[in-house]
Amino acid sequence: MKLTARLALTQLKVNRRRTTWTLVGIILSTAIISGVYNLGFGTGQDFIVRLLGESQRIDIFMTTIISLAIILSIFILSISVVVISNAFRVSAGERMAQFGILKSTGATEKQITQTVVYEGLLLTLISIPAGMLLGFAIQKVGIWVINYFMVQIDPNFLEAYHLRFVLSPLAMVLSVFVSMLTVMFSAWFPAKKAAKVPAINAIKGLGEVTVKNKKVRFSGLKLKWFKTEGLLADKFLTRSGRNFRATVTAITFSVILFVATGALMTQMASAANMWAGTRMAAEVFAEGWRRSELDESGNHVDVLRSRPFTVDEFHQITNHLQNAVAPDETVYGVGVNNDGTGAILATPEMVTPEWTEASNDLWMNSPDPRRVSIVYLVTDAETYGDLARLANVPEGSNILLNVASYQFRNGREVEFIPFNFSGLNLAVEDWDETVNDWVAVLDAILEIHGEVVGEDVPMHLRTQFSHGSLAIVVPESSLYNWTWFTDAEDFEPFFEEVKRLLEPLQEEDVLSFRVIDNREQINAMQTYVQLISVLTYSFVGLLTLIGLTNVISTISENVRTRSKEFTVLQSVGMTREGIKRMLAMEALFCSIKSLLIGLPVGVLVSYGIHQAMSVSFGFPYELPWLPMGISTIGVFLITWLTMNYASNKLKDGNIIETIRSGSGM
Repeated sequence: MKLTARLALTQLKVNRRRTTWTLVGIILSTAIISGVYNLGFGTGQDFIVRLLGESQRIDIFMTTIISLAIILSIFILSISVVVISNAFRVSAGERMAQFGILKSTGATEKQITQTVVYEGLLLTLISIPAGMLLGFAIQKVGIWVINYFMVQIDPNFLEAYHLRFVLSPLAMVLSVFVSMLTVMFSAWFPAKKAAKVPAINAIKGLGEVTVKNKKVRFSGLKLKWFKTEGLLADKFLTRSGRNFRATVTAITFSVILFVATGALMTQMASAANMWAGTRMAAEVFAEGWRRSELDESGNHVDVLRSRPFTVDEFHQITNHLQNAVAPDETVYGVGVNNDGTGAILATPEMVTPEWTEASNDLWMNSPDPRRVSIVYLVTDAETYGDLARLANVPEGSNILLNVASYQFRNGREVEFIPFNFSGLNLAVEDWDETVNDWVAVLDAILEIHGEVVGEDVPMHLRTQFSHGSLAIVVPESSLYNWTWFTDAEDFEPFFEEVKRLLEPLQEEDVLSFRVIDNREQINAMQTYVQLISVLTYSFVGLLTLIGLTNVISTISENVRTRSKEFTVLQSVGMTREGIKRMLAMEALFCSIKSLLIGLPVGVLVSYGIHQAMSVSFGFPYELPWLPMGISTIGVFLITWLTMNYASNKLKDGNIIETIRSGSGM
């Protein structure tokens, strides 16, 4: 074995504590890398092939897998390089005097560099195989978790497309290569810097980790709060900040990940609950039908068309469905006439600025006159009565539903009042295919008697019209689309009554209908959220563990290597408890610095996630107070426990002997 390799092996044996934590960090890093790569190129590719067969879309899905693998690799390697590189930097700093002696006896910079790089190489011989085995074990557990949740969504999932553990040779090669490259770079960079230190400076202990002699300011207020121990802790951290830079970075990175992940899970749960809150237990969609052909002039002419549904039929069916559920359960109904109902020209006096802004975004500032389509709604008697009371009008009136929501192109979701209700009569226009233009409909004057705005508009009515439509609840209209909602716990009686009432109408070609059990969709959505939560928190947890190996190792080594300093402080009257308080202050200041960076950045990331999700789900942004609180408590607890454990290892001994030996642990 080469001399440089023997020196590296000796160093690993001498400082077993740091060696152990460095091994743990490399093993965790390799485990995550191998698990991600094999899940994508092994299990994932196998699942896609079984799902799509020989479809050409396989290439699209594989491109997605490769992209995800690259993104996840960046996260993993970012924290891994910081953690592992800091371990080798500390190792090189401790051996600076040894490097100086070697240089003075003729050792070259290359040989000095090799002694540290060999440490990394020797560690990889153990950590990479162990990390890959751990990664494959984690992947097996992950596959079991995914299959478990997917079975809750679809009981036939295991029989059809369950995930299988498939070992990919490509994933294994990539895992070894990336892990080896990470460790070698992490070792080479600090080794190269240490090798450049002149021999005389190295012998004196002056190198990359030297304590800088610079003035440190400590206000009287701080001194009053933190006492002398806080003053000494602040001075040490300021002058030796580089020793703790990687620790602060690792803690900050973990805080950002935890806050962002907690916010993501909270927002996904909010989206799922919001979606569930807008759906009843079951919905029945019924619709009339029409068939048309082009005549010789190119115009659409109805060939076959179902008859319109009468309001009396609608109310009769609604009452029968209400009788089919329990007395404390409700059936809501809404019928829509959106067939040839006409439109009105949106004048500036009629619409609000919010409607204009949304319309400009929708139509890209088109100068053409904008007409608002009219949608007539007929509701069940109970809902209509509630709307009439809210609008302060007698039953039999036309009631405007004055609410709209719009998702802008930049992702901003807004809800607003679109129309300036004035009680005026509005002239209705309709499209005339003979002249290819809008024309006034004779004797069609739309009279609006009252309005219901904002949150007072029931959610099941909002789903029946778009943001730019003039939705008016009327007592009478011809209906071609109908929907019934129920919050019934027992779905079967409701479903049986639907079939009894609507199947005869379907046979008469009056309508076609379908029933949707929303509980299955809601449960599936919530299960998906739980699955994503488990997988995401597991991934973030493993990344955090990598960072914790650096925190524990750095703090422990910091305490061990400062034995002379502690002895000198004891010699001038500081007690052992005073030293522990000083170390506790160092942990406190490191934690505060990490949180001052990590929490704001984590909040910004969570806001970015919210903006991305708001494209599909419109809900207000809320600060992730719970993840912020948990991460704050966790950071203080981890740093304090680590510092307290390390300080308890300090041995009581003879002051002169401790200064001579330089070891107090």
